[in-house]
Amino acid sequence: MASWVARGLTAYDAAYVALAEEPDLALVTDDETVIELAPEITRPLVGGPPSAG
Repeated sequence: MASWVARGLTAYDAAYVALAEEPDLALVTDDETVIELAPEITRPLVGGPPSAG
């Protein structure tokens, strides 16, 4: 996690990125900073929340 903080992520974001590293999971996010700093682990969120009717 410290390596991600050193690259510029907040501790909060770094925790999620570090968790996604371990079991070969992708972190789906709309946070451009996270996507930019961890492109090999992240996937961009596509679309948005479902419409309410």
